[in-house]
Amino acid sequence: MRRLTTLLVLMLLLACENDSNDFVPDLSGTGTGGSLAKFTIIGDHLLVLNDAQVRQYDISNNGILSFRKSLFVGSDLETIFPYGSNVLIGSTSAVHFLGFDADGLITYISMYDHLTACCSQ
Repeated sequence: MRRLTTLLVLMLLLACENDSNDFVPDLSGTGTGGSLAKFTIIGDHLLVLNDAQVRQYDISNNGILSFRKSLFVGSDLETIFPYGSNVLIGSTSAVHFLGFDADGLITYISMYDHLTACCSQ
């Protein structure tokens, strides 16, 4: 048990290194996602979350929505954040990483499960 506690404390200390100032997202575009955002704009793409999928629309024709693709990502999607030419999707249990293929369609890259907690009284 001591080894596990020591390992967790060490991981926490390493995660808190002062390198967070290196993160500078490109926010010069039209849309900015973030905390509890359910849609964002990246270039000519409007990305909208629903419970389990991301829907992609093309808005290059004077803002007229043109459906491009629906991509199943996972359940309980909560937030969307543009990160350069990629997209981060937050859910209740993971962060999903999306990108764009050569045709400009969204693609699933990877995911990272994060810690969850449940409080009961």
